[in-house]
Amino acid sequence: MKSRIICAVMIIWVAVCLTGCGTLGKETNSVGIFENFLNSIRVQLFLASHSRNLTEDTEAYDYANEFLCLAQKKDTDSMKKLFAPKAISEIGEQNLEEMLEAFIDYFQVESFELKMDIVPSTSGHIDHGKRSKELEGPLEITTDKGAFRFAIKCVAYDDWDSNNIGIWSVYIIERDKDTDLEHPYIGDKEYRSGIYIDVPRPD
Repeated sequence: MKSRIICAVMIIWVAVCLTGCGTLGKETNSVGIFENFLNSIRVQLFLASHSRNLTEDTEAYDYANEFLCLAQKKDTDSMKKLFAPKAISEIGEQNLEEMLEAFIDYFQVESFELKMDIVPSTSGHIDHGKRSKELEGPLEITTDKGAFRFAIKCVAYDDWDSNNIGIWSVYIIERDKDTDLEHPYIGDKEYRSGIYIDVPRPD
């Protein structure tokens, strides 16, 4: 019986791995009911594996990469699960769903490569063994349809309130539309809760 359970878990894990997003030079498959199910498991595994990273500041990149992978698969339900419950309440579920649909319509690519050339800014608290960690960072995206600039705010962990954990803010702009390529793109510098497309940097 135990061996059957282990075998079933391994099969699910392999299937989840096969739903990996398309990178440059690789093709992606259309999303079906089964793939959406696997994407949901993938998100749960992702959130579980990124709940406690005390030594590296990779969570901003990881959240961004997972978000873009799911956008590529057009799986808004799984994308929504990456957002912090409190962020969803602040944005509003209907508003977030519309933002996710708009992002998918905007990010119509077959393959992409994500880079974080600058270490994200981090903040947090440590008190009596409890910790919290928030990250904000710019990233660069190269795709088969051109280049984009991206910024994300996320909470990696919060021992005081787990409803804060997840993505809070996303900005994306076509690289050619950014007016200052010498400096990182961080949207309007406010990291407002939600998803914002082609927002120009402030003067």
